[in-house]
Amino acid sequence: MFKLNQKCIVFVLFILWFIPGVLAQDSLITDTFKPANKKYIISVVMPFCNKQILFNPQTKNAALGNACRQYFEGFKLALDSFNKSVVPIEIRVFDTQGDSNIFKIIMNKTDFQESNLIFGPVVKDGHTMMKPFCEKYKVYNISPFLTLTKSKINNPYLISSYPDLSYYGDFILEQIKQGGWDDANVVILTGKEANEKIIAARIMALKLKYAGFTLKIIDINKYLDYCKVYRSGRPNHVIIESDNEFSVTTAMRYLADTTLFSGLITYGSKKILEFKSPDISMWQHLNLNVVSPFYIDYQNAKVKLFIERYRERYYSEPAEFAFNGYEQATFFITYFLENNGLMDKIIEKNQVKPISNWFKIRAKIEGKGLQSSKLNMLYFEDNELKRWE
Repeated sequence: MFKLNQKCIVFVLFILWFIPGVLAQDSLITDTFKPANKKYIISVVMPFCNKQILFNPQTKNAALGNACRQYFEGFKLALDSFNKSVVPIEIRVFDTQGDSNIFKIIMNKTDFQESNLIFGPVVKDGHTMMKPFCEKYKVYNISPFLTLTKSKINNPYLISSYPDLSYYGDFILEQIKQGGWDDANVVILTGKEANEKIIAARIMALKLKYAGFTLKIIDINKYLDYCKVYRSGRPNHVIIESDNEFSVTTAMRYLADTTLFSGLITYGSKKILEFKSPDISMWQHLNLNVVSPFYIDYQNAKVKLFIERYRERYYSEPAEFAFNGYEQATFFITYFLENNGLMDKIIEKNQVKPISNWFKIRAKIEGKGLQSSKLNMLYFEDNELKRWE
């Protein structure tokens, strides 16, 4: 059983236009609800930016606010599964409006300080502000979809649904090793931006752990130098760490030259799927693996059911953020209830797939806190994106 906090009614009424059916279809607020002596308070704190979007749909925070709305729509669908919870759940919703000062006010509210579990905030600054709050009240907070890069929050109560960018280095090297390529020749092509060097730095820090590998870094704009480090007769793996479409495409065309190289296995980020002029045939030729924290298998029966329920409730198609909200609420709240409102031993839980994405929480390799250790390795076959299982 769950309900929205009566003190948040004003907020909920204000966003009825924003999140259709909050009252009419879900009946989250009822006169007959009588909470037991014990209940769990779960708060959702995000930059919904309702006032801004209401008065100006093109406001600078519109994209962020709409993403949070979609997340909460998926989140609310997951709550249907907890209607018969032995211990009632009370959901409290807070809008930071993308303003750090408003977030400070929220953190000083008794309503928020009573939280037993928190979903959000979303942006990096919000997580930095949450650290002393979590340590004081000993409450865990879930980072919905932020991939931290250079910044280390070092909050032992932070659980990142998306792993830090540096972890991608560990993940890729481990996938190569599990593939049986103990003598792999691994080359990282990096861009100029600081964030485009993080994975490479982490991989080079793992030299001793993968002593049988040859590890090299090349500036992606000096891709012609790859011929100097290519090793015929050995498994050659190329990790492309750049979001620049022109640089990536130019380098990959060179790597695809069969008169120079053969049997290459390449790796790229999810950003490559957003390129304006994708060359899927070339990607298939280069055995491209796209490493992504998110993937939806639209042939999965659970996915089809979720889409059907979402359409019926919101009269629209679910975006990535809606899937995130549903899966994260399902995974984390289920564990929270099964363990009597405690999150301390979540790293001991076996991996779970709520609908399409796997969840397995582990301690962060660098710094304090916890994070998902499951990433998806995607590939193209017959021009169709698939996932290695």
